Amino acid sequence: MKKQYDCNIILDLLPLSIENMVSEETQQVIQQHLLECESCRQAYEDMTRELDIIANKKKKKKNRRHKYRKKNLVRIWILGYLLVLALIMAFCIIDMCLFF
Repeated sequence: MKKQYDCNIILDLLPLSIENMVSEETQQVIQQHLLECESCRQAYEDMTRELDIIANKKKKKKNRRHKYRKKNLVRIWILGYLLVLALIMAFCIIDMCLFF
C-alpha cells in the first residue's frame, strides 16, 4: 500500500518537477523514486515526450509564419519598386509629350 501511495504523490508532482517548480529536496525525492519505480519512470518519459512534441509543433508553426511573412515582405518590396518604376516612366512620357 505504501508504494502505491508514494506513486500517486510522485505522479501528482511530476508535471511540477518537469517545469522545475519544486524544491531541490522534492526534486531529489522524485528522481530517487524514478530510479526505483519503472511505472513512474515510464509516466515521466511519456510526459516529457509529449512536451517535446508540443514544443516542436510550436516551433514549426512559428517557422512557417516567419517564412510566410518573409515571402510577403519580398512581394511588397517588388511591387513598390515596380510602382516607382511605373511612376518614373509615366512622368518621362508626360514630359516628352509636353516637350514636343
